[in-house]
Amino acid sequence: MNEQYKDDFKKIETFPSGKLFRLTYDPDGDMLRILAKNQTILDELVEAFTVDNPSSFYSRQYGYAGESKLYNINQFGYFLPGLIFDVLEWIKT
Repeated sequence: MNEQYKDDFKKIETFPSGKLFRLTYDPDGDMLRILAKNQTILDELVEAFTVDNPSSFYSRQYGYAGESKLYNINQFGYFLPGLIFDVLEWIKT
């Protein structure tokens, strides 16, 4: 699955001139996607919107393998439309 998205970061012509990010809409999954020219910039964005999962402690007590973190933006840059204003605010700063 990772191979499918690998080349998106190498396509320089997909970005407007002088811009580091590009927003696209995926109608199949009803999600927005942010593309970055540099993978490390995208990793910083993903880390900025990652939060700790407080319920993982309780789920582990009952034998379930809960995720310790919740990722609002996944590793490919997909996120829900309600997060658009926060993402744009992070890009501006």
